[in-house]
Amino acid sequence: MGHLTSRIRTRVTLDVPRDTRVGAGKARKGTIIDEIWADPAINVSPSRPCQGDSDWGDYSFCSQLIKLDDGTYTILLAYYHRPPGEDWWEFGQGIQILQTLSKQKLGAARRLLRQVIMEAVTT
Repeated sequence: MGHLTSRIRTRVTLDVPRDTRVGAGKARKGTIIDEIWADPAINVSPSRPCQGDSDWGDYSFCSQLIKLDDGTYTILLAYYHRPPGEDWWEFGQGIQILQTLSKQKLGAARRLLRQVIMEAVTT
């Protein structure tokens, strides 16, 4: 229990920024079809006790390729959080780095997915 498992095949809703809702913006729905984790080992590591007031817990970062219901694709950079001393993970936040990709660009999107997360880990 407590492991952060793959989110592939998970349905997601990508909400719009609050300032966009005033206009014509609306949420988009889709399914995660691929993902890359920055450090997969942390996803299965045991929970650990709190180390003091400045311990915010564990964070796991990933990039996710999402197929939207309209047939286009997007890439989401996201993180999940496990509070110190707890044995569960929660979605933290995500940001779309590419809003709309066509099926023809899917191969390039998968390469970008890997490149983005690997560069984030090494810098």
